Amino acid sequence: MAEGAGFRATAQFKTGEDEDDAVSRRRMNKIRNKFTGREMKMELRKMRFALFAALLTAFVFASARVSEAKPDWVAVKYTGAYLQTQKGKKEDDKNYRRLVMKFDIINNSKNGDVITAIYDRNINWSGVFTINQMEWGKVYAGGVVEMDGWKSASWNVAYKMKGTEPYKGEWYPGQVYKYEHSVPLGALIKPYGGSWKKTNEATKRGFNFKFTKWSLDFQVKSH
Repeated sequence: MAEGAGFRATAQFKTGEDEDDAVSRRRMNKIRNKFTGREMKMELRKMRFALFAALLTAFVFASARVSEAKPDWVAVKYTGAYLQTQKGKKEDDKNYRRLVMKFDIINNSKNGDVITAIYDRNINWSGVFTINQMEWGKVYAGGVVEMDGWKSASWNVAYKMKGTEPYKGEWYPGQVYKYEHSVPLGALIKPYGGSWKKTNEATKRGFNFKFTKWSLDFQVKSH
């Protein structure tokens, strides 16, 4: 009986077909029998969509890796601020003066990486802007008049910006790129006493700017 049962099983295989091939063929036949032509097309569409979604996910993941923040071997240092006068603007214009902040972008690579582009900059900061000699008048301390002198004026200021234009060049390990970020005073403060002319004139007598917090992030291309 055992030999007869084995013979019948062997008889189901085509020439050159082993048992695994036959099992696979029977599974495929079941799938074909299960689906009509329309159902088969729908199933193929689902498979194609799933494949496309997987490829898209892989692409987005790869892009995210390429678009990560600046590498650890790039350092950023704030070095100070100054006021710049805009050519072609008058003293009563809110854009007559710009606050310019200076940063050093330093290549600290220990592996010989050379920065060739700096791009996709994101800067976000807040601070206090002070005009040291805003106007002349009575100076009070503790409610008591001390003397005639210059009174200061201060504003809490904040700003954020995204910059996409790349800065291209070659910065080798140990070299520094001098980056400057500038903002018109009109985007930061209200004019003292409602007068931009008075405010702009006063800035020429001295000012002070201090960050309360700041961040400057960007991406780099290197080789």
